[in-house]
Amino acid sequence: MRSANLCEAIAGLQNLEHADLGGGQLIEYGPGACYVIDSSHMEIRFLSENGRAYLPEEAYDNPDKRIPWLQLVYEEDRMAYIDAIQKVVSGGKQIIADYRVNSLGNENPTPVRDFLAPLYGQDQELVGFIGRVIDDTFRIRTMDTLVKRSWKEVSSIASRRFLHDFNNMIAGIYSLSELYAIPGSDAATMTEAMTHIRDSSIRAQKITQKIRALTAMSEGEESYFDIGKLIEEQRDYLLAILPKTVDLQFDLSDESLPVRLDANRFRQALIHLASNASDAAIDKPCVKIRCRSTGPNDAEAGVPSVVIEFSDDGCGIDSQTLPSVTKPFYTTKDRNAHAGLGLFIVEQFAKDLNGGLSIVSEKGEGTRILLTLPLSNLNETIPLSNATFSQNPLVSASKAKHTPTILIYTWEDIARHPLINSIRSADWKFRIHLDGDQLRLDIRDFGEKLDGVLVFKSALDENVDQLVLDLAKMNPLPKLAVVALGESVDAVSESIRSQCGLLVSGSLKPAGLLKTLDKYFS
Repeated sequence: MRSANLCEAIAGLQNLEHADLGGGQLIEYGPGACYVIDSSHMEIRFLSENGRAYLPEEAYDNPDKRIPWLQLVYEEDRMAYIDAIQKVVSGGKQIIADYRVNSLGNENPTPVRDFLAPLYGQDQELVGFIGRVIDDTFRIRTMDTLVKRSWKEVSSIASRRFLHDFNNMIAGIYSLSELYAIPGSDAATMTEAMTHIRDSSIRAQKITQKIRALTAMSEGEESYFDIGKLIEEQRDYLLAILPKTVDLQFDLSDESLPVRLDANRFRQALIHLASNASDAAIDKPCVKIRCRSTGPNDAEAGVPSVVIEFSDDGCGIDSQTLPSVTKPFYTTKDRNAHAGLGLFIVEQFAKDLNGGLSIVSEKGEGTRILLTLPLSNLNETIPLSNATFSQNPLVSASKAKHTPTILIYTWEDIARHPLINSIRSADWKFRIHLDGDQLRLDIRDFGEKLDGVLVFKSALDENVDQLVLDLAKMNPLPKLAVVALGESVDAVSESIRSQCGLLVSGSLKPAGLLKTLDKYFS
């Protein structure tokens, strides 16, 4: 009966007396591929000819073995598709859903934009859904190019500030070397000079890291971050793009607010907000950043969330302009110099995390931007992302040998270090952390699935000793191995020696190091 009602609903759409869903002749016009699914099992009842170009044959070849449309949706996006169906049911009207499908002949899923609408029978009973999917690859690639252009705009401003500071550091090092490179200088004077040079070198290297982080557009790895600490770590980046006269105030919650996100994208979102605040700034601007968790009576979030409030006392936004500020390409500035994507990028970042963005502003009264992100439940087991590891296709799947799952901490970029290349080639499961707090959160998350922690110790890392001590206090205690970079094992402090289970030199051959680590972690 429901099948007959579905045919009647399609016939009504086509202004036909009767509809044969198996005939392959309905809804063939228009862009993309059209499909019809029933409301009871969401099985495919009709698929237009255009859809057969990139969907598996089982989707349309055998009407007696119909498959659900959900089976064609890329696994990671299936919950998003179910949410879209629920919105169609509750709203009773068409919506636009963005997701990916497992397309025929392609190794990677195809991003699509689906115009999804309900189908009602003659008695107004919901009998199915009709969708039209359009390949969204070109639009996404175009937007990605424009997003990179927008990021280049704001990152170049901050990079110039950092380069100015870097130049000052190098000039100071040069001056000290000239001053104290005098024959006959006493030991105390030389020690003082070397201390100044060392400290300036450390600051210069940190500035180099900041510049590299700004110029690298690539997305990072999603992991857990305490949002208050992560905001505090962006202070230098925000000061680099805001006016020098700014009064930057932080009001960050003392409670732990773990959020699973990409720290690079989060930094970009904050810098885009700071760029907007800079453009609207007065002579002595005040910018405030607050964060808090939502309470049970908060209407802006249906799940436990953190609200990040970014406010300024600038010129504000008038009521006519306010609804348009998050639209792509909208800008009140010079269009030749600004892409008009800043707030659009911030909003997309929030939506990708199932959060949201709201803006409160009046002309002459400043602006408040509220970024809402869902809090993570650290008791839930989150599977490792495929993007986290490099899988070696040469390793036979039939081998039963256990490959370790480890977390790696490093102060500097060691993604191409010979030992990391060896770990990658051996098909180990690993994740690299540049942040100690992030590392601790991930250790808690992995629990018994984790075989151990590998710390790359740099002589310039001032926090590594305390990090090792903190890891040694964790319960359960992870297996801890330390690789000494740029220094001999004998120079490693006694505090690290006493707490780590394995201490090796980074100057050893990668094959030997890997063998030693494999034996320790296995």
